[in-house]
Amino acid sequence: MLRCVSTRRIPRKSPGAAAAAGDHPFVRKEVTAAVVLAVLACVVFGRGIGNDFVDWDDTTAIVYNPDYNPPSLDKLGHYWTQPFRNFYAPVLYSVWGIAAYAAYDEYVPPDITSVAAAWRLAAEPFHVLSLLAHIGSTVFAFLILSRLFERRMVPAFVGAVVFCVHPLQVEAVGWASTLYTPLSVALGLAAWWTLLAALDRRDKADGSRWKWRYVLATLLFATSLLTKPSMVLMPLIALFAEAIVRRRSRVQIKRSAWLIAPWIALSGAASWIISSYAQPALDVVRPPTLQRLLIAGDALSFYMGKVVWPVGLAPDYGRTPTMVLEGAMPWLGVSICLVVAVMSVVIFRANRAAACGLWIFLIGGLPTLGLVPFDFQLYSTVADRYAYFSLFGIAMVVSAIAARLSYQRSDNLWRWGIVTGGILLTLCVLTIRQLGFWRDSPTLFARCLDINPTSRVGLAGMLAWKSDHKQPDEAIVYGRLAVAHHHGDYRLCHRVAGVLMQLKQWDEAIAMLERAAQLAREPDAKADAVNTQGVAFALSNRPPQAEQRFRAALALQSDLHSAHRNLAALYLSQNRLADALGEFEQALRLDPANPQYRGAVAQLSADLRRMTATPATKPAP
Repeated sequence: MLRCVSTRRIPRKSPGAAAAAGDHPFVRKEVTAAVVLAVLACVVFGRGIGNDFVDWDDTTAIVYNPDYNPPSLDKLGHYWTQPFRNFYAPVLYSVWGIAAYAAYDEYVPPDITSVAAAWRLAAEPFHVLSLLAHIGSTVFAFLILSRLFERRMVPAFVGAVVFCVHPLQVEAVGWASTLYTPLSVALGLAAWWTLLAALDRRDKADGSRWKWRYVLATLLFATSLLTKPSMVLMPLIALFAEAIVRRRSRVQIKRSAWLIAPWIALSGAASWIISSYAQPALDVVRPPTLQRLLIAGDALSFYMGKVVWPVGLAPDYGRTPTMVLEGAMPWLGVSICLVVAVMSVVIFRANRAAACGLWIFLIGGLPTLGLVPFDFQLYSTVADRYAYFSLFGIAMVVSAIAARLSYQRSDNLWRWGIVTGGILLTLCVLTIRQLGFWRDSPTLFARCLDINPTSRVGLAGMLAWKSDHKQPDEAIVYGRLAVAHHHGDYRLCHRVAGVLMQLKQWDEAIAMLERAAQLAREPDAKADAVNTQGVAFALSNRPPQAEQRFRAALALQSDLHSAHRNLAALYLSQNRLADALGEFEQALRLDPANPQYRGAVAQLSADLRRMTATPATKPAP
């Protein structure tokens, strides 16, 4: 029997189109899972949107930043040309500058605790930005895990949930000033996911489309580095995962290495910027190299403990380099890390993805483990926000375990499902509770002192908050404790002296300022303490000593316009108008935009002209 065969040529799909068609059902599932993760993040972290700013970096970085008060795009250019507060993150400051338009509230007149007249910014838009950045990090973490585990959605979803709701993430999301952490990680993970898509397209010979994806991935990674330079290790981690988890051939790994090489160059440039501009404060301890390894081991072991048992979280743990090195067992942390590293090597053959996840966790936070000194080590080497990216390694470990358990018999899966659900629900409850501690400044500082009674952040924060809210009697209690536990901090001494001046305890305030001047290492800090000491002498009715202190402050820092202003006020109290005018003119020369100085110069000049023009009245005979 003959069969009719059509001679019409059937068009064939290109490899790229075939790949896209084959990816279609996976894309639908991934989009659904991403939406569920976004909703979960909003449910768990949503209450944080109503939190206020806290008086710890939020005020200096955002609230009273003159570039945002009032907001103006013209003021953002300098963030791209030079670091701000020893931190080069132009993308972060530009995003804040745009958010300031939405956060604009009402005008608040200046008071004794504020700098020049400031426009109050609402905290809600900044917290919304942090939440959106965390959602982005979670979604891209899920998409990467989905690629690494060959589109197995359930294991990738479980790992992404752990990354999303772990209590260690609260500090990075709930603190407005640390937007740079979730935002940089979101951009970095987006770059990694786009790179994976480009590599897959290239392997399927998808024309030149993969090149455009690669260019986009490179731009995203560069933007991540301009948000926070600590993502410098991500290119090596991405190459690491290509070789171990995805099991690429040598030829594929070599091609991937060539594509990742420009990223490594960008990371090197970011590292140079960090080493050039972000120099740690002079007060930071700089131990020898071997001792820094002990400090890094202690930090890693601390994070391991908090991952497994995330309770007792606080912004300041007090684990300074000195505390670690003077502890009973400074080598314990390094020993625990070595044990975990050996365990990862042992399980490598049985579960390569789990081993890779452990290694990512160990090296993900390398820039902030204390191998290179940084400013926050004045308070503690460890902080929850430093573990934000490292938790992606834990998410990979969880996904690897979930993928292995999925091969269990179906009658055992429901048991593991109940256990997993219980663990995830517990993490959500702990995270919601921890987020409440970031509600406002007194709540946060009280939490610090509950976990660490000698917390420098807690004691200094309560001292400042009580002082600013006109409660000097309570503030001095925290101030005395702070100076007793952290006697080498000149900032604390200066702040305590200010509270003593509110209480009119002049002699003790003057002695505390003398101590601050002796502890200060930088000339401008020393000059500030000496200048304030002159104010204390003036308010306690000791003009000669006050004038001597103001002159001493100017000898330390010749451009200190506040010292000239204080001298002018002192001369005015003695009716020395000509001398007062000279000092106000010097202050105006140093700060020409100050309306107070300009008005004082105009008023005194008019008074002196009027006195000169009016003839002296002769006494009657």
